Amino acid sequence: MEEEKKTGDYRTGIEEKRVFRTIGLKEERIKNSLSDIVKWGKAVSIETISNLFGVDIKVIVSSEKEGVVPSLIKSIESSIKKRFGDNIYGVENESLEEIVMYLFSLRKKTLAVAESCTGGLISHLLTSIPGSSEYYKGGIVAYSNEAKIDILGLPEGIIRRCGAVSADTAKEMAIGVARALKADVGLSVTGIAGPGGGTEEKPVGLVYMGVASEGKPEAKRFFFLGTREDIKEQSAYFALDMARRKVL
Repeated sequence: MEEEKKTGDYRTGIEEKRVFRTIGLKEERIKNSLSDIVKWGKAVSIETISNLFGVDIKVIVSSEKEGVVPSLIKSIESSIKKRFGDNIYGVENESLEEIVMYLFSLRKKTLAVAESCTGGLISHLLTSIPGSSEYYKGGIVAYSNEAKIDILGLPEGIIRRCGAVSADTAKEMAIGVARALKADVGLSVTGIAGPGGGTEEKPVGLVYMGVASEGKPEAKRFFFLGTREDIKEQSAYFALDMARRKVL
């Protein structure tokens, strides 16, 4: 459920709004970081709207004085971008999947995805945007270990030593899907979405994501909370963000 929190409530005269969409930041950290901007005066209202994978920052500036709003909103926009940097993935109604398409198309790069615990959700999000065929080569849902080995070409020893849910497996999946589909960038996700299947060492919610370009892979470890669908959705969006950051 969306959670909305407001600071200030000032509406009069000329009004201008900006929405900054962030990922990877906790709402409390954002609110603390913006506390000094809130004190700029009654003309400034800031709302934070959270979802499963990110927080939107809605800034509204109002004033009866001519010229105040444009200069103030510009100053606040500059300050917010400087504070949160690459954690801001879009503005207004831009979605993460739209931004990924824009950046890959701009850089003239192609993308392929290997999915395990997300079961095709990443591919669904990417192909929901018209024009995605310009950069998206396709996806492989390699759910079983056999599929990871036979289709993506993972060395059997990797899974035997590290397990299907591991940084090394995520890296090899990213390399394998880029090779199989002849893409510039390979993206992968492997994890335990639950409700069963977790262990003390590898609990439900543990997810590894990999990204590879020119055969050079990297992996990140995440831990998500919630239902099976919550974990799948968070995994999909954080994987998209990993792809986004690869081509910034």
